[in-house]
Amino acid sequence: MKPPLTRDMISIGSPLPCDLRNEAGRIVFRKGFVINTEASLKRLLAMGLFPDNDMVSPADDSQAAGLLQGRGPFRKIEYWADQTHECFNRLVTGNHQQQQDAIHELIASLRELFLEHRTACLAAIHFNHNRPYSCLHPIYSLFLAELFSHARGHDEDTARQLAGAAFTANLGMFEFHDEWANLEGPLDEEQQSQRLAHPEKSVLRLRSAGIDDHLWLDTVLQHHELADGSGYPTGLAGKAISGGARLLAVIDRYLAFIIPRRGRNPSHHPTTALKILYEDPARYEQEIVSTFIHELGVYPPGTLVVLVNGEIAVVTRLETGDSLHPHVLSLGFAGGDRLARPMPRDTREPPYRIRDIHLAGEDEGITAARVADAWL
Repeated sequence: MKPPLTRDMISIGSPLPCDLRNEAGRIVFRKGFVINTEASLKRLLAMGLFPDNDMVSPADDSQAAGLLQGRGPFRKIEYWADQTHECFNRLVTGNHQQQQDAIHELIASLRELFLEHRTACLAAIHFNHNRPYSCLHPIYSLFLAELFSHARGHDEDTARQLAGAAFTANLGMFEFHDEWANLEGPLDEEQQSQRLAHPEKSVLRLRSAGIDDHLWLDTVLQHHELADGSGYPTGLAGKAISGGARLLAVIDRYLAFIIPRRGRNPSHHPTTALKILYEDPARYEQEIVSTFIHELGVYPPGTLVVLVNGEIAVVTRLETGDSLHPHVLSLGFAGGDRLARPMPRDTREPPYRIRDIHLAGEDEGITAARVADAWL
């Protein structure tokens, strides 16, 4: 094992010289990330991370952390995650020159990727977590906003602005997002203050970059407001909150439920996450949640399921009109015993009916790369 990160390896205000990984080998902070305060540095050092001193580039990384090595739409997602990191990091460090074009290019490219590979993009949300949270959260938020816009038949300008808002909503706390996502305990008072201020800070950074679309900015500003008035930054309630912001509130909470943090499994599987949101109409709009339930199905693409015969399978696409029996490919059995090659299973047949949701752990051999192999 490589030696852990030490204080002399990092300078406050300077970009990280290499990626930082946790004990499981997952990248937590990417090369170029900037630590701005002594307090943030102390918290980072306490995480027990390891520097990737070999300076492996994302395109060439072949380590066992599950990087997909240039294969299909999943690798494209990782590529755009890296580009998102570079663009957002420039904005955070005050380099706003030409960032408006960069933001628009990223959004257009990701929307095009979703249009071409819709099911794979939805699957990636549920299993492909091989980039830092701060980079994947904007992309997966955009994918879900696109899914919603397609389902509701939004016009192009509305869909574009909602995608932009979803992509940039957390820009105001980008420099803290990975650190907070990997904390084991609650945020301290200073961190809570930064969190509560981030919608307004996101808008300021977007305006500095030349973004002035009203729907986009209003949605970003209000995206943590909740229907019962318990949200922030201003405690808006009900229909005083824009429709776009009510949409992002659902998306943000859904992703918080299903994306793993600090090497832990996600807190809820997708079906449970949507059920929790639907059963909380005081805060989250039921019509929005219902749209996601209809579009994602009971078992969204990318979900790992346990079949009656004990096999672990990945949902590859939904069956029209029959959300209880999606198309799946079996990967093998829990404990690491795998099939020689992924095998399609008809989930309407008794041995292959879905028995449960499987929350994968790396110790079981159900890695992102293995799931992607089945998908591709």
